[in-house]
Amino acid sequence: TYSSGMKARLAFGLSMAMEFDVYLVDEVTAVGDRSFKRKCREAFRARRERSSLIMVSHSMGTLKQNCDRCALLVNGKLTLYDSVDEAEVAARELGVA
Repeated sequence: TYSSGMKARLAFGLSMAMEFDVYLVDEVTAVGDRSFKRKCREAFRARRERSSLIMVSHSMGTLKQNCDRCALLVNGKLTLYDSVDEAEVAARELGVA
């Protein structure tokens, strides 16, 4: 049986084996060792050249590495921002960062 981390890594590997127009990613880069995280970054970099990426993360660093725009969901309200930096400032002002 696989641990939850291994299941996440397997799912990531399978999703990278297929071409999609949009990838929906939920904190997968938070699991695994340094080598796995590096492979994730490289895979996302290659996919962004031909696909869109929607990523959910609590890590602003991860979002800055992978995203151009950002949205914050606070108390059921979704607010869109033109950059991750703008969203980071707003998150601090709202006390959610």
